[in-house]
Amino acid sequence: MQGEKKSGLSSFLSGLEAEFKRIVFPTRQDVIKQSIATVAISILIGLLITGLDIAMKWGLGLILVK
Repeated sequence: MQGEKKSGLSSFLSGLEAEFKRIVFPTRQDVIKQSIATVAISILIGLLITGLDIAMKWGLGLILVK
């Protein structure tokens, strides 16, 4: 029984090691490009939401005042 657990653990660890060798990390340049794209898109979406909010406030102001 003890031998079976050991071989199971050994097999698991060797499989884990094989999976870790398959991991491909992005280069520094890729991370920088993706970070810039993420920040730029976040700013654009924020500006879009702000513009829609201002337009809705203005439109509701016109409707509710009359």
